[in-house]
Amino acid sequence: RDADESQLAGLVLPDQVDARLVYFRAPIKGDVGYRWFDAALKKDDAALAVQLESATNVVSSAGQQLAKLYPGTTQVYIVGLGQGAAIAYRLAARGEVARVLSIGGKLPPSLRLSEGQTTKTGLVRGVHGENDQVVSAADDAATIESFIFKSDAKLTLVSGATHALSSVVDTFGAALVDMLQ
Repeated sequence: RDADESQLAGLVLPDQVDARLVYFRAPIKGDVGYRWFDAALKKDDAALAVQLESATNVVSSAGQQLAKLYPGTTQVYIVGLGQGAAIAYRLAARGEVARVLSIGGKLPPSLRLSEGQTTKTGLVRGVHGENDQVVSAADDAATIESFIFKSDAKLTLVSGATHALSSVVDTFGAALVDMLQ
């Protein structure tokens, strides 16, 4: 929300990994950036679930089109911040990606994996600032908990950090390296 792909684009350079890197820009233009949906991540209401599912469908469709353009794509990893992190978690819950790294994200309870549900996503990592006032660390922990015993899931809380990427960038970098290995 109120960001763009440039926040993540400079953190991993194409020559640092043996992968094709693609950055999506959210479609809704705001005053200072872009967003995927209007509902606030602070809420656990039905409107958030509906808007998040719709945005996830857009990203999923774009990913499927890219896979057709680049035959031989065997695994898709996704990284997201804030709203993008929620979309990443949702794609993991739907089993549409191999690995996920979420920064300051969460899923509303209705979209989390529930008892008896499984996922094909093998690795789910979350990085969250303990002082995040936009998305609570407890909500992120509950999201990660829904992946426990269904994938390799882990949440790293960053002491003193907020929702800003700059406050978790070192921990994010380590988690990104872990995800890409």
